[in-house]
Amino acid sequence: MNVGIDLGRKEIKIVRLDKSGDQFKLVDYGAKEVMEGAKVFDPEQIKQTHTVAALSSLMDEMDINPKRVKNLVSSMSGRHVNMKEIKMVEMPSDEIESSLQFEARKHIPLDGTDAIMDYQILGEDPKELDKVNVLLVASTKKTLEQHLDTLKNTKLKPGLVDSDPLAVTNAYFAKNPLPENGVLVLLNIGALSTTIVVWGRGQQYFSREINIAGHHFTKAVMDKANVDYQEAERLKIEKGVNQFQTKSSGETGESSSFSIEVADRSIFDEFVEELRRSLRYYAKQTNQSFFQKILLTGGSASLPGLTEFISEKLNVPVEMYNPTLQLGSETISSIENPWKYSVAIGLALRGNN
Repeated sequence: MNVGIDLGRKEIKIVRLDKSGDQFKLVDYGAKEVMEGAKVFDPEQIKQTHTVAALSSLMDEMDINPKRVKNLVSSMSGRHVNMKEIKMVEMPSDEIESSLQFEARKHIPLDGTDAIMDYQILGEDPKELDKVNVLLVASTKKTLEQHLDTLKNTKLKPGLVDSDPLAVTNAYFAKNPLPENGVLVLLNIGALSTTIVVWGRGQQYFSREINIAGHHFTKAVMDKANVDYQEAERLKIEKGVNQFQTKSSGETGESSSFSIEVADRSIFDEFVEELRRSLRYYAKQTNQSFFQKILLTGGSASLPGLTEFISEKLNVPVEMYNPTLQLGSETISSIENPWKYSVAIGLALRGNN
């Protein structure tokens, strides 16, 4: 049994998969808000004790005995986790790690001397025969220790520790091939941040975190519609991007209390501008500007009008990516908001690798 745990800031997700040959079956899944029952989600008030309590409660609801959990994979995210693909001269495996320590400090901002890192060799560079492409992941010992302590405080024995961008990448590309021409863009929209992943065959792997996501969408609705957090959350889910569209001068009929009739930039405009900036950076660094399509996933991805809004602004096809469709189970069609399980599924897929 493979278990993937996504310790989201707002909501914890757990996915259990069973593997038979090359196929994975969804055995069980669940989610629990970290501050369940709170009228307002305030990320500044979240402490490790809240996360531990929510994780323990979710495991109880899913009838998971932490002492019997094997093949556990969890993930870290946030500003203390950095990723970058770099080029290195091909060398023996016993020499590459010491060399990467030096390379990491040149390419990734690290916090003092307590840095930790891991890497994955992606293969030979197609343009420079004597070099290999290496995906470098770096964090700090303090960040890792806090993550492991959370798991240990729920009686879990920590297993593999991944990162959110890699988990989303694995969720999609485990069953879908890399594009032969151009690159795909994966957009995992969570509560506090959005992860961008750009990748294609023979192309550079790129990941960036945008600090705009579901919580910020809700706060924007609060400000514009002058409602409390819970009502703003309801309006966001019900109306999505549409409530931020300026009404035409010829429109008649009653106006709703949350209509926005001014032409200022909305939070969604800011969100798309950050995405545009990231794609421009990628194109400039790689000379690759053919973005085949953008795939939206994550807990805040299914807002009404969001796919159309992004597609119109960037002139790139945009689709939703449901990570559960690749898993065999009779219960998949009944999953509420399946997009929010992308990270947890990507983690569980690595459970026995």
